[in-house]
Amino acid sequence: MNRATAAAKIGLRWPAQLTDAGLTATDTSANISEPIDDALRLLGYGEADLATADVPVEDVPDYLAALAYTTLSLVLARLADRFDLTTGGKSLRLQQSFANTERLLARAASDVLARFGSLTGGARDGVIGLDLNYLSPGPLDDRVWV
Repeated sequence: MNRATAAAKIGLRWPAQLTDAGLTATDTSANISEPIDDALRLLGYGEADLATADVPVEDVPDYLAALAYTTLSLVLARLADRFDLTTGGKSLRLQQSFANTERLLARAASDVLARFGSLTGGARDGVIGLDLNYLSPGPLDDRVWV
């Protein structure tokens, strides 16, 4: 799967989210080249290979999971300044789009974790920490605790 196909898949899967975030499904720096690059990095592609990467068929399911996570992360960041307004008996629920994207991102993170995550370093207070590797490259406290 090349970059153009990845952009088309993103456009088909999340058209409303992209529109809400002021993005289009085009592989440009102002749109979705960043999540495409990040998804390729998650699959292990080097910086020099990002522009011409062609993901083999056997890796497409992993690539799609990574694309979901990276794309929805960008959309969520773009929607982060939304807030609800109520005036004169009228209500605008602008943050609803943010909340919906947040739920989609949580599902995407679960899928990525199922595909790429690993158990690490024991438990803290009887809880196992799951290191998401590339999703949270910080110290132990940056891990997702379940």
